[in-house]
Amino acid sequence: MQKLKLLMTILIVCIDANLVSSQMAVIEFPQTIRPSDAQGTALGLTGSSYHEGLFSIFSNPAGLSFLKSINTCFSHLPATDYGSENLFNQEAFGIGIPVCNRIFVSLNYLSLYYGKLSYYDEYGNEFEGKSGLKIFIFSASTLISKGENYFSFGLNAKYYDEKISDFKANVFWFDVGARFKKEFVNNKHIVFGVSLTNLGNDLKADNGVFVIEPMRLLRVGFSYQTSEFKDTNMSILGTIEYQNSLRKENYRWNRLGTGLELQFLHHLFTRIGYNFDLEDVKNKYHGCTYGIGFRTPQKLSVKIPIYLSLSYGRGIQMSRSFDQNVVAVEIGFDIK
Repeated sequence: MQKLKLLMTILIVCIDANLVSSQMAVIEFPQTIRPSDAQGTALGLTGSSYHEGLFSIFSNPAGLSFLKSINTCFSHLPATDYGSENLFNQEAFGIGIPVCNRIFVSLNYLSLYYGKLSYYDEYGNEFEGKSGLKIFIFSASTLISKGENYFSFGLNAKYYDEKISDFKANVFWFDVGARFKKEFVNNKHIVFGVSLTNLGNDLKADNGVFVIEPMRLLRVGFSYQTSEFKDTNMSILGTIEYQNSLRKENYRWNRLGTGLELQFLHHLFTRIGYNFDLEDVKNKYHGCTYGIGFRTPQKLSVKIPIYLSLSYGRGIQMSRSFDQNVVAVEIGFDIK
């Protein structure tokens, strides 16, 4: 009973009902309120249609099919000032490999720190332990191309491992996604994407005690990439995405995300977005997002055959003390 009370206390502390207008567990932060994807964060918390590469797995694993070389990635979200201790610093690491022209795989790891908590054993002795969430993700994607049409399908297999002092809970979940991309001349294209997250069992403790049901989030997105404007080196990526929780009894997540990205020379990016709360509630959690990005146009040198991508994004400002700065780095290796 003491452990269960401790778990419920931590979950309540980690939830602000005025922020999300719903019942929101800490395990949902990496996918919704604090996604590790800097580009998706800046573009209105979207990503199911346009994102390609390692960070795409956080919104739609089908985007992994457009990985062009061996890539590694890292993202960081700083700790917040929520409560008396800096909490919720979040890191994600990953490596992706194109197995062949049609098969792509990646391994990702994400950690979310809850802080240190004291607990008591059955004899009244006090102990202190670290608490947090770890997510291990194996992703696989396949690509089918017919002329200028590209169909991609992806799957995430995720192992969630949650620890609150000496309390432990873990579970396997799955994400699935699909994308259709139609290319035109001059780098113009349209993309439709759909994904579904957290398929599987409810989260339970090691002793079999029920903990929480995960949000099963449906994402449906569309994006359009323009060609370069006449006499300029600038193009535009626009996106719109609808998100809805399929477990409405526990999660009132019903949103519309929009984003606009200005691309200069296809290597410099400025991003802005807006995420709308469609729930019929008094205190809506919505607002503007923004960010910037840079990608090297070619490998750094003959001796250093790597490509570098840097991105920064900031999410909805109404999140108050839940800091939404996201910094992400991707490194591509030109191995022949």
